[in-house]
Amino acid sequence: GKVGMHHGLSYHLHHAHMDGMLHSNVTITCCRKRILSLLAALPILVATFVAASRVHDNMHHPADVAAGTIIGIGCAFFAHGLWYPSIYSGFSGYPLQTALEMLQERSVQYADRDLVL
Repeated sequence: GKVGMHHGLSYHLHHAHMDGMLHSNVTITCCRKRILSLLAALPILVATFVAASRVHDNMHHPADVAAGTIIGIGCAFFAHGLWYPSIYSGFSGYPLQTALEMLQERSVQYADRDLVL
């Protein structure tokens, strides 16, 4: 017969497979924020590398790179403000339209509660 076989895999191979899956799952779950943080920082790192290389190759003056960085950061804040509330808001992470709808629902709930009291 099939001694040591479990669902078509040998006993040791099956447990190694399951341990590997569990370890991968725990690692991905625990490190998800770290990975997302690195992915979010990637455009900033690339922009920094490009800016430093342009200055190093004498293609741009450092003041030009600094001005471009300030303009880029300002445009990013402006564009973010068009679609999302402040990062310090309780609605941070929600699109502005959704945040406004949630705020209206809260005000209706408070108004209903005040009418009951």
